[in-house]
Amino acid sequence: MPWGSNLIAVLGSAQLSVTFTTDQTDLDLYAYFGSPAGAGVAIVTFSACDAQSLNIGAWPNGSIVNLIMVGGARILGRGGAGGGGGNSVPWGHNENRGEPGVAGSAGQDALISTAAITVNINLDDGYCWGGGGGGGGGGGSDGSDGAGNYSAGGGGGGGKGWGGGAGGAGGTATRRAGNPGTAGDEFNAGVGGYGGHHIQSGHSASDGDGGNGADWGTAGSAGTTGWTGTYAGGAAGAAGKAINAPATTFVFNGALTEGQLVIALRILGASIHI
Repeated sequence: MPWGSNLIAVLGSAQLSVTFTTDQTDLDLYAYFGSPAGAGVAIVTFSACDAQSLNIGAWPNGSIVNLIMVGGARILGRGGAGGGGGNSVPWGHNENRGEPGVAGSAGQDALISTAAITVNINLDDGYCWGGGGGGGGGGGSDGSDGAGNYSAGGGGGGGKGWGGGAGGAGGTATRRAGNPGTAGDEFNAGVGGYGGHHIQSGHSASDGDGGNGADWGTAGSAGTTGWTGTYAGGAAGAAGKAINAPATTFVFNGALTEGQLVIALRILGASIHI
């Protein structure tokens, strides 16, 4: 659908425009334009830059936002943080009690809207990627002594995303602490840390390891159960959505349809919109 037909539909309304050429973080477009009281048309272009967690904003009913991405511009979500590894804490005389791993955090949604308006979007020369979920932390272990006892869980890896998700801390233990997970960034997802049992000399079992962070728009991996099989690893962090706009009508008016944009990897992550 050409821009002109949309402008005619709201003839007489305020018409606003801006072109961004530098990265924008947590931008609310409605607030950026001064929160106009009446319906209007906004033409927003991102040229060869990134928008991290772009919020369309609370536009009045009848408004139309035209969003154009050119020069490889991207709308991106942050990666989710990895969960912490479960501890193995002192409990009674010469005994330890494990704890479960902590869940990874969800990846951040890239493009957000709560308004019942129309958004025309052209992604033929741009991208919209939700953040990857963080990995869950590994579970800790019970025990009084022995090969794998007193072992804490490893931290989960951070998800891939704009800024990336932090790696989860390794769990603490009387003897064998877990390793931390590594952080994600926009190029790589983080890797879960080894649990205390895994890093003990002579052992290669993955008990208590943290789960890995995930790629753009996908869920992380859960942490593994601790060595004694009692304390579960933390759940995987959910995938960030490319578009989270349940009340907003989206029109993909470039040469590529929404399905074609997904196939071309210009949209990564589930989308919710009308």
